[in-house]
Amino acid sequence: EPQPRAQSTHLDFHAAGFAAVKGASSFNMMGFPLGDGLSVDLELERFEVLTDDARVVVGSAEGDRELARPEVVLLRGRVAGVEGTRVYLGLSPRMVKGMIELPGETFLVASNPKGDAGETVVYDPALLPQGGQVPPACGTDMLPGRGLGQARSAGDRGGSRVDECREAVIAIE
Repeated sequence: EPQPRAQSTHLDFHAAGFAAVKGASSFNMMGFPLGDGLSVDLELERFEVLTDDARVVVGSAEGDRELARPEVVLLRGRVAGVEGTRVYLGLSPRMVKGMIELPGETFLVASNPKGDAGETVVYDPALLPQGGQVPPACGTDMLPGRGLGQARSAGDRGGSRVDECREAVIAIE
């Protein structure tokens, strides 16, 4: 009879790891642990969601205030030698979030949800017990008056908290 798999694998990720990937445009991450002795080699490339000249601005009744660009490295790629895989990782000096999809199996990578320098784990959400965590989802688009194309009240400018999920109004010029 097969033995049950561990629910999560602890991953050591430090600010030094962030510094090592920050300047790279593409690289391989060898032996990424998924748990129970299973590890994979990741082929990753950096991508950006902001253009080089993009500005991050918070608007308020007092006027616009420009913010520093987020210190984050976004990576996408695949598991080396395995067809039909996808990998997405978001790294910062304080956290790691991501997903590794293999055929028929998905692993999530998550740091402490508060962004503290807490532990990072890799887990298969299918192995969590009933009532345990579920894959990350926001769901603000399912709230009344929050769907695409629906009107918002004049006082509703985003930035509200809904069960630890932030909603923001974004304007692109």
